[in-house]
Amino acid sequence: MSAKININFKEKKWSNINLKKISKKAFKSTFKILSYSTIYKFVEVSILACNDKQIKQYNKIFRNYNKATNVLSWPRSHRLDYRNILDTKDISYLISQTEGTLDIGDIAISYDKCLKESKELDIYFENYIIHMFIHSCLHLLGFDHQKKTEFKIMKEIEIKSLKECGISNPNQIIFY
Repeated sequence: MSAKININFKEKKWSNINLKKISKKAFKSTFKILSYSTIYKFVEVSILACNDKQIKQYNKIFRNYNKATNVLSWPRSHRLDYRNILDTKDISYLISQTEGTLDIGDIAISYDKCLKESKELDIYFENYIIHMFIHSCLHLLGFDHQKKTEFKIMKEIEIKSLKECGISNPNQIIFY
């Protein structure tokens, strides 16, 4: 059994990228770094693969920012807290008894914005996408980067997860 990744393609440009494989790699590495490899197989995530126009609309509606962004995340459970996850507390109670899944939330990702930023940073596009999925996965698990201490924790996990994905120099990737 493996994580269940649902992808809704709203932008044709994504057809050249194996988003299912890339997202599974990112999520699996993140759960491994967090010492939750056994939970990974129950994970369910929905991804909207879109463009700048579409993500700008969502950013305006949900965050009141009238601009395109690279990725947006909507956690399903507000009971997930990064402190519990870091303390490796058992979160298996969140697995649905009827569905047999742990639906952690939804992600929207913009092809246009990610391509632009990966070119600006001179980062291989797929590596950048992996980073965006790792970043989003952490948000879905209750992590944030508003405070300096939280930013440091999140960045450290992202670097370890990127290394787990075989990205040799994760420090060159932008962190938020």
